[in-house]
Amino acid sequence: MKWTIENLQELVNNQEEETNTLEFKDADALSNARLKPREKEELMKDISAMANSNGGTIIFGIQETKDKDLRGKADKLTSITDPKLTKEWLEQIICSNITPKIKDIVITKLTAEDGSWFFILDIPKSNTAHQAPDKKYYKRYNFMASAMDDWELKDIINRQNRPEIEISLSVKPLVDILSRPTNTFDITIFLSNKGMIAANYINCFVEIQPELKPYIVTPQFSVYDNKYQAYFENKAGNKLIPNTTMFLPAPYEPLLPNVTKPIGTIRVYQRFFSVNSYIKCMVATETNFTVKDFLIADLLARQ
Repeated sequence: MKWTIENLQELVNNQEEETNTLEFKDADALSNARLKPREKEELMKDISAMANSNGGTIIFGIQETKDKDLRGKADKLTSITDPKLTKEWLEQIICSNITPKIKDIVITKLTAEDGSWFFILDIPKSNTAHQAPDKKYYKRYNFMASAMDDWELKDIINRQNRPEIEISLSVKPLVDILSRPTNTFDITIFLSNKGMIAANYINCFVEIQPELKPYIVTPQFSVYDNKYQAYFENKAGNKLIPNTTMFLPAPYEPLLPNVTKPIGTIRVYQRFFSVNSYIKCMVATETNFTVKDFLIADLLARQ
């Protein structure tokens, strides 16, 4: 996302709430971190916790509301004016106080008309665990940095030893041979491997509610626990053995790191998108399991 000051003002206008991947910091948070060791430690805890969890964004220059009933919501912009609070200074304290160094952090500086500025810190989900200055490891939990249990620490360290699958859907309207629109659409399931290890065996289950079944063209969905499921896997097609009538078993096609591939397509009638329901995608590899729900109402925006 390309950040602008208008984006920040919109967060305030909408009283946007913090989440486990979005945090607001008053401009004073950086001033205090420069002058007070304890405040700097707290800031490093927050940053390392974000990387240890699912990554996210920290915005320096938005104050949370002080109303206890609205805690965690954006209240007003508080831009930075201290000339010592530079992008280089922020990069330096992060690199020198979090171990190991968090790779690929993006710091965006937004300058206002009056010359003051804001910092946007986009933190990626890391493939290892990062230690804060107090020698502890933190996670993002209930919008706060909380110390991790031993099993959580081991789980994060092992991220680099397994694939990490992200699921996305795309929607494409179909046309006839004369390029005229039809009343059918293809919903394609894409899998991205964000990990450092290839996913060799992938099983993808797509589940829909019964009310969606009449609007499916292909594939055939089977009934399971009063829900309908279709199954896809990362197998290539069978290959004919030369000079015979025999076929070789279909091989699996590994999903390599930093690669995105389609694994299956669902063809639906246009009425499919008028149903207030969702699609559940479940992906299993040899080492992990990922689940994501997609609201039907949001799918047409993916064209």
